[in-house]
Amino acid sequence: MPLLPAILNMMIYIFCSIMLTACQQLPSQAGKTVQGKAFIHRVIEQRVDNDTLTVYIEGDGRPWRSRYKKAHNPSSKKPPLYPLMLKTSGSSLYLGRPCYFVEDDAHCSNEWWTEQRYSETVVSSMNAVLNSYSQHYKKLVFIGHSGGATLAVLLAARQAKTSAVITIAGNLDILAWTQYHGYSPLTGSLNPIDQTPLTANICQVHVIAAQDQVIQERWIRAYSQKQQGSKIFILTLKDSAHNDFAKNWQDITKAMQQCQ
Repeated sequence: MPLLPAILNMMIYIFCSIMLTACQQLPSQAGKTVQGKAFIHRVIEQRVDNDTLTVYIEGDGRPWRSRYKKAHNPSSKKPPLYPLMLKTSGSSLYLGRPCYFVEDDAHCSNEWWTEQRYSETVVSSMNAVLNSYSQHYKKLVFIGHSGGATLAVLLAARQAKTSAVITIAGNLDILAWTQYHGYSPLTGSLNPIDQTPLTANICQVHVIAAQDQVIQERWIRAYSQKQQGSKIFILTLKDSAHNDFAKNWQDITKAMQQCQ
């Protein structure tokens, strides 16, 4: 019966919307690619009639295959912010990082997801894409996870319409992070903690996963103490995994509401 496939598809869609798990379509299969200043970016837009655009930026994915081998493709198979973006009731933009979920960019090489992952070239290319999508909005809200939080605060400083930044387990002091883990220095990358503080009119909420073994609580607090109007939100997880916040959507929502 022709009606059966449609019914099955609807059931799958409803199930995925409720569960918010791996059955979500990956960004590499969704949205479209657009040209930034230096790179091609994957973007997914949900547009409704309101004056605020919420911008989601994922973490670093898998930049290294092992401690000594760089990955050929850094894209995460299960990007944790993507389900949250799909639940956004207002207008939202899933802003892809250079070389993530993109297969046809000749400019890509592994330096852009390793040493220079937060470089001026990367930030300015993402900012160019954001400029084209933000024209019809009065306010911008940034939400970033881990390395996506790094880029969120760097981009927020360049957008006059920024009203809020929410970071989740954010890598806000990349020097402290590399030194603590014994990683190679991110030569050419911008370090958020060394940048000029965001203006006081920008609401900031920095979510800390209390048992996170990747991003230390003290680094986030050190960044927050340099900011005006910055708040800390402690997320208590049963597990210590860096990406485990996906189980705590309600708590993340509470953190976001502090800037509403």
